[in-house]
Amino acid sequence: MAVSYVRLSVADLGKGDKDSKSITNQIQLIYNYAKKNNIQISENYIDDGYSGINFSRPSFERLIEDVEKGKVDTIISKDISRLGREYIDTAYYITKYFPEHNVRFIAINDNYDSDNPNSSIGEILVGIKSIMNDRYVKETSLKLKNTKNQKRQDGNYMGFIAPYGYKIVTKNGIRTLEIDCYASKIVARIFDDMSNGISRAQIAKTLNDENIMTPSAYMNMTMPKNKRYYKKWSSGAIYRIVKNKTYTGNTMYGRVVKESYKSKEVYKPVGKRKIQENTHPAIVSNELYNEANGSMKKITPKCRNNYNGLFSGLVICGVCGRPMSASARIRSSGNKTYIFGCFKIFEGTNCSGRSIVDEKLKNIVSKTLIDVINKYSNLDYIVEAEEKKLLKREQVDNKIKGLNTNISIYNNEIRSLYLKKTTGDISLDEFIKLKNEKTKLKEKDEKLLNEFMIQKDNNIFKEKLYDKYREFLTKDEILKYGLRELISEIVINKNDNVVIKFKFSLHQDITIDLY
Repeated sequence: MAVSYVRLSVADLGKGDKDSKSITNQIQLIYNYAKKNNIQISENYIDDGYSGINFSRPSFERLIEDVEKGKVDTIISKDISRLGREYIDTAYYITKYFPEHNVRFIAINDNYDSDNPNSSIGEILVGIKSIMNDRYVKETSLKLKNTKNQKRQDGNYMGFIAPYGYKIVTKNGIRTLEIDCYASKIVARIFDDMSNGISRAQIAKTLNDENIMTPSAYMNMTMPKNKRYYKKWSSGAIYRIVKNKTYTGNTMYGRVVKESYKSKEVYKPVGKRKIQENTHPAIVSNELYNEANGSMKKITPKCRNNYNGLFSGLVICGVCGRPMSASARIRSSGNKTYIFGCFKIFEGTNCSGRSIVDEKLKNIVSKTLIDVINKYSNLDYIVEAEEKKLLKREQVDNKIKGLNTNISIYNNEIRSLYLKKTTGDISLDEFIKLKNEKTKLKEKDEKLLNEFMIQKDNNIFKEKLYDKYREFLTKDEILKYGLRELISEIVINKNDNVVIKFKFSLHQDITIDLY
């Protein structure tokens, strides 16, 4: 089938000719071309917002999968740069990969068609265009980087929005931060409370109780996905403010860096980022910043989220539907126990789902698994299968007996050859030749004998199936080997029950009351 491939990067959106490069216009151009040339487009592969410098794009990868399956025989694109801007890989796909897979490639605006008889001229064109595209990306990347660095050196604030406590203003052509009188007082208060040993959760609760607007509400921000803490003050929101060095009057940059225009973005930890000092007015002093961060380390719970046991990732909160965390508790005996609970923010407040002790959950799940296996396992089938294995073992015994006989015969024949050589019945050359032949046959049977002996040992082990089965149906063994194979998730509901959901079909989940 014939398909279209369309790509639009974020960088393209900022260009003056964005209308001509839009997804809609690219598709329209391709369909008009296809209609004029009696080509029927069956599917569109679209990568919207992906750079052409690498080929890790979802629709392109899906296109290549379909090429491998033989579903695609023609690919049409607006131009070569839509396929890619990295000249080595782009040229590889057009001049080598597509021809090897009998795929016709057409780049409309570049007047390139791999079915054109002037293929050698076409390949030269591909090489030249690909190199030009690659250099374009390199030069554009370098210009953008130099422009940003120069603006930063001139004192411009390069962030999209001002941190809570500041507002962006332009003075003498410089884009900089200015203190927001209202919000800056909240920021200073947070740092003071944290430095005095008040926990993040307590600070957030107090702000919520006093109906202090959250940063997102105060700045009228669009709610981002998967960040529900913005609806109310939370420990996470307090953490982000206390860790932000912008409040000391310094600008930290280099959170995400690229070694070159071809490499992927790499996240850098706070300690390895660059700092430009005294770029704007400070809300807190360096001393207060250090005190607050030092205090936060001391009062941060050490045991939460360090669980890596049997139920890791399986226990789900029945209220908000997200995985539960496990926090450790040290008993008077010194033993550590884990309690599953939901520490997430749900509908603007801490989730009200109930908690459960790890050991109690083990008892509930192991008993349920044992009951389910006893109910659904077919013992008659197991016995029948074992009988077949025992029969197969008898066949193995016969083969082992025959191989042992053969090996004994070869040993006798080799000894006989020694006698014949000693008595002069055969020459030394004849002896060496015959001995090597018999030795090779003997070694071949010895190798087979070893393989059958291993198989026999395995069959003997299988005879202990019933013992292993009974051992398996114990609490520790069934949790160790059967838990993740059989159970998809365990839901802890607020109304004092546990729902166990299985990977195999049971028609219904199993609900167990806790009390």
